[in-house]
Amino acid sequence: MTRAAVALLLWAGFTPAADPDPKSLAVPPAAAAEAAEWVKQLADRDYAERDEATKELRKLGRLALPTLLDALATNSHPEVRLRCEILLPAAVSADIRAKVDCFLADTDGKHPHDLPAAKAFFAATGRTEAAKQLFGDMIRSANRDVLVAVDGPEADLQQKYLARRGELNLSLNGGVIINRPGTTAATGPTAVDMAALLFVEAKLPDKGLGTGVGIGVIRNQSLLSNYQFQTNLRNAIESDARKEALTAVLSHWMDTREQPQSIYTAVSFMNRFNLPHALPAARKLAFGKLAAGGPPTYRGYAIAYVARFGTADDLPPLESLHADKAVLTRMFVGGGVANKQNAIQTRDVGLAMTLLFAKQNPTDYGFVNRYANSGVSDTLKFSYLAYYFDGDTDEKADEKREAAFKKYADWKAKQKTDKK
Repeated sequence: MTRAAVALLLWAGFTPAADPDPKSLAVPPAAAAEAAEWVKQLADRDYAERDEATKELRKLGRLALPTLLDALATNSHPEVRLRCEILLPAAVSADIRAKVDCFLADTDGKHPHDLPAAKAFFAATGRTEAAKQLFGDMIRSANRDVLVAVDGPEADLQQKYLARRGELNLSLNGGVIINRPGTTAATGPTAVDMAALLFVEAKLPDKGLGTGVGIGVIRNQSLLSNYQFQTNLRNAIESDARKEALTAVLSHWMDTREQPQSIYTAVSFMNRFNLPHALPAARKLAFGKLAAGGPPTYRGYAIAYVARFGTADDLPPLESLHADKAVLTRMFVGGGVANKQNAIQTRDVGLAMTLLFAKQNPTDYGFVNRYANSGVSDTLKFSYLAYYFDGDTDEKADEKREAAFKKYADWKAKQKTDKK
């Protein structure tokens, strides 16, 4: 059967199996000519004639789409424009469904496809085999509606995102995901679900956690603020066959986040599960444009994460913190003067993490390790709360602090001398 014959069958109301070649979606000349005649009739003085034309154009569905778009671009008649605008959404929706069916039929991946969200998705992930597989699974899944909205208005995208997010939240709380044709029941978000929602979140403005109740909380919270989502995502990153593409989606999401709360949530999640994927985001919060925003403790957490998972390029930024006397937090740690709170400055965290990065023990520099008796886990070892300078007074603590920085400077100078 020729492509033209398939198109004419579609025009006549038949629905054969989708052709994998996107060229099969071309509107046949006969359908285009009929649509043009019906559009002309939309300007008829007789209401019944206008109504008939509207119904016939609706029957043509996606085959009338090019004609409707052309009329909206060139026709100044108010009635014609109004009726075309009313008909347009259904025609666009039908056209997208046809493109998706065509893409799904192309199981061998032989043809290029103009699919909603595809361009943005592959720009974020690269056109790898894993990315193609993941996108195909996403477009096949119950996440299709929200992906279709990616290239449209932000308000529509957010509405569909919240609807899908709400379904998945229900599944996490013992509910059932709303089943749709081609989908199966599930008890929680899959790797495909999380990839789709993270990808869509990256297209929406970052609002941090915010405040509120009900849907207001969901609207302002990152997907990663949910512990169960975190657990499922960790499992997928570690074992899913599409983990390369899933990690690329996660990295893209982090690149688009501009609120310290969002970055802190991601860094905290990755740190807890011993994963290094938040390193670029942590650098933004520790040293970059987000360093001055949010609670100081967020920055302390990010600095420690960079020290734990960073590379040699992270040593100079860590050392640059040695001059920052801003207090990150104060805490009562017991001992010394009763009820005295010990200050932990940014430079304290910078020095302690620099020492760990250099495979040295901060306690050899006068730090007290508050987790010394809590085991040797890296999560506690690389904690911005772990190391502080103790003293009966702030002045005594400062003396130990200055001695530590001098000792590190001497050690660093010796390293340079030894290299010579």
